[in-house]
Amino acid sequence: MCRRIFVLLIMLAITFQSRADKELPLVHKYILGKYTYTQKGDELIDGKNASITWVLNFLPENKVRISITSWHAPFTCDGLYQAESVNDEIKLTWLPEKNYEMECNTSPPQFIAKRNSGNTLLIKSSLFPWDDEKWFALKKMN
Repeated sequence: MCRRIFVLLIMLAITFQSRADKELPLVHKYILGKYTYTQKGDELIDGKNASITWVLNFLPENKVRISITSWHAPFTCDGLYQAESVNDEIKLTWLPEKNYEMECNTSPPQFIAKRNSGNTLLIKSSLFPWDDEKWFALKKMN
């Protein structure tokens, strides 16, 4: 009887450990909330610049909702994302099964986030039409 209980406890411990390994690290818990980044592009005929704004809402359970607005610039891949921690980065992958009315033809991860040494949340993405290789600071929204 004691042996069965012992085996059961070991199996439960392994189950909890494997589940914990898949969760994001503690750093993700501290970035919950909304962040924004705006990129300005080419000047238009009226003197204004084309622009795209991304609002990233870091949610519990490793999800991120990204809302995108634009001023005379095409965009894609708005919707719900899965967040996965890889080393010191959080990779955001668009979820086609949760965004069935949307379209995203960009290879995952579509966004990568990380904190710099000054504790600022940075982001980069191949979806940024005007400088897709650089890291940009996200602004925390209230």
